[in-house]
Amino acid sequence: MSKISNQSAYPAATPVSGDFLIGTDVSDSNATKTFTVGSIVALTPDNTLAEVLTAGNTATNNIILTGDITCTNIIPTNIKDAAGNTGTVGQHLVKNAANALEWGAGSADTLANVLAAGNTATTYIALSGPTGYLTATYVAPIDIKDNAGNLGTASQTLVKSAANALAWETVASNTLAEVLAAGNTATNNITLTGNVTCTNLTATADVNGSVFNATTSVTTPLMDATDIQDNASLNGTAGQYLRKSAANALTWETVADPTLSSVLTSGNTATNNITLTGDISCTNITISVQSQAQRYIATDYVEGSYLKGNAGVPLKVPGIDAYADDAAAAALATGDVYMTDGTAAAPLNVAGILMVKQ
Repeated sequence: MSKISNQSAYPAATPVSGDFLIGTDVSDSNATKTFTVGSIVALTPDNTLAEVLTAGNTATNNIILTGDITCTNIIPTNIKDAAGNTGTVGQHLVKNAANALEWGAGSADTLANVLAAGNTATTYIALSGPTGYLTATYVAPIDIKDNAGNLGTASQTLVKSAANALAWETVASNTLAEVLAAGNTATNNITLTGNVTCTNLTATADVNGSVFNATTSVTTPLMDATDIQDNASLNGTAGQYLRKSAANALTWETVADPTLSSVLTSGNTATNNITLTGDISCTNITISVQSQAQRYIATDYVEGSYLKGNAGVPLKVPGIDAYADDAAAAALATGDVYMTDGTAAAPLNVAGILMVKQ
């Protein structure tokens, strides 16, 4: 019997599933039997991708898939586009008109580029940076919520709470009393179209106005007012004065120029000096000399004459200080008149001698 390797006796052929092979059947006492090629192939299980990758997950061959790849993570290296190019640093894979990926320059994902691509979203924006601020020229928010997620009600305001959070709060209109209680000084001007009623008005600068009703008192270093009215809302006439009435109100009143008689009737004593450039004609003159007052009769006094007494009313010069002599009268000024007190040596040892301080 020829050897199996003798291809002259046994020419080579391509096996098919129905071809027979000789083998030993171990389940039948190793009896020699024939087996088809198909039955032998059926004994080999199909290799799964898991089995293949378990056996070895690296290869130098290309993988060509006509289906999709679904995976948890992809860690690619040397990524190529459809033309087999690996691209350069900073390029992006962009789908071209032919529905294939190619490397393109692309653009940085700045906020401007993102908003240019689409500026609406249903998700929230949460800023967690160190500054975390939004800076905008114009903000038009709707459905504003406080930190508790409340929308608030009409006319409510957002108020910062003690916990440094914003909360909706109903705030009543501020009254003038509340404003002044918070702070009653300001550098701004106040423009009123109505009236101001107060107990006292104190101004530290010029006061300019068109109408002042004198029911209040005005304290100011300078007031330039026009159309001043009294308590009866009258403007008065030229030359009139505002005078306090018995009813404690100001009224316009015409006052004549004061005469010397009316002035002296109101009060004839004063501590001021009187300086006259004319003459005084009077019935009596009372002169106070060193706290002593005497009356001198001056009806007979004319220019060039001298003082003298009338019949029955002798001329008296009282209130003259008495000294022993000129040396003792050192306290007097030169020209002052004094009289002797009688204690000096003769001839001044007589009291009452009139002397002139030398």
